Amino acid sequence: MPIGVLRASRRMTRFFQWGWNVSDRLAFAEVMATGKPLDANMDETYSVFGLDPKEMTTLESYLKEYFDRILKKLKELDFEREKQKKKKRTPFKTPS
Repeated sequence: MPIGVLRASRRMTRFFQWGWNVSDRLAFAEVMATGKPLDANMDETYSVFGLDPKEMTTLESYLKEYFDRILKKLKELDFEREKQKKKKRTPFKTPS
């Protein structure tokens, strides 16, 4: 898809509140479509800030941990919801 079409779509969707999320995603797609590498050598950054590269978390490992936590919480919430459904009784049912 041409970048001009992405930009025009992004500007159009940004105009409406319901399209803000779409607009943000189109902006990301526009960045990805440029073909420029999105990684950089961090050696200078580590030395400037006095950081040990071995103590740094990679983006990939951070996102994996983050999404693992979200999935775990969703499973817990689903379990709690199912448990609550089983506890509810209607006045028309006789106890077993």
